[in-house]
Amino acid sequence: MQFFAEWLSGKPDTGGRVVIDATGPKGSYDFGLLWEPVESGNSSAVAGVSQPAGSSTTEGGKPLLFIAIREQLRLKLDPHRAPVEVLVIDHVEQPSPN
Repeated sequence: MQFFAEWLSGKPDTGGRVVIDATGPKGSYDFGLLWEPVESGNSSAVAGVSQPAGSSTTEGGKPLLFIAIREQLRLKLDPHRAPVEVLVIDHVEQPSPN
């Protein structure tokens, strides 16, 4: 599940957010997931916002990622604030011409 959470992190489907595994169970899982990917510029479709109430599929007949995870895997993605690792670059210079 840790690998799945890392794979979800930063995707347009998750709004570019970091996904943290809080499921508890450890080990390897083999599963399939069918969903309609969100285009990187279409942030309104994230979390099913663009779908009509009660609809579980897109125009292409596939659900958005949040809905697919909930319905097909019985997992839920909840927004929370949590500390995450970041890399800060505070200075950049051109290399010397050696």
